[in-house]
Amino acid sequence: MNPLITVVVPTYRQPARLRKCLLALAQQKLTLSQFEVIVVDRANDRATVAVVGEVSQQTGLVARYVSQPQKIGLAAAFNRGWRTAGNLFVAFTHDDCLPQPLWLTTALPLFHKGARAVVGRVQYKFPTTPLTGTVMANLFCRRALLEQVSGFDESIDQKRNEQVDWLDKLAQIGVSVTACSDAVVTHVSLTEYTWTNLLRVTLYRLFLTYNQLLTKR
Repeated sequence: MNPLITVVVPTYRQPARLRKCLLALAQQKLTLSQFEVIVVDRANDRATVAVVGEVSQQTGLVARYVSQPQKIGLAAAFNRGWRTAGNLFVAFTHDDCLPQPLWLTTALPLFHKGARAVVGRVQYKFPTTPLTGTVMANLFCRRALLEQVSGFDESIDQKRNEQVDWLDKLAQIGVSVTACSDAVVTHVSLTEYTWTNLLRVTLYRLFLTYNQLLTKR
């Protein structure tokens, strides 16, 4: 049976994080035969190749490894992934995100209701300010839509700009984005702080708050 959807995960020298991401994908409520994962390695890293193979063997997850000729931006990695895929629907996330078990099963039905692009929710515990690039960390698209807009702009490097550019492209052709708050990925890198990092960030926050109080006087 052909998979219903392809999940694209770019990575760059983060085998430990990638392993957690792949293990989370293996816990999806959607049957493993109904989706595949394409890992786009921006570093041609042997450790990354090994992780993809090991997790696939251990869990039965259908995961393919695709190498990049050189380190390039996330947009190019996303494009490489969806163009390698052959399915009608494509999901995108990052290697430092953990898709929750209902991630795929909550988003897919929206396509049958007419959605062309779906944005899920990125969950995080620290810091409390919104993350940049959250659209790209939890995005679902029809492949036909990606072909229509020629994918993502590879000349843009910053996550925030990639996100704005993508939404602008859709607005220009009259495509609305469907929100799906039940399709959740957890951003893990922000919850894996050491106590020294937490202290440093906390002190910085206090410094900013103190400066704001001074400016109001």
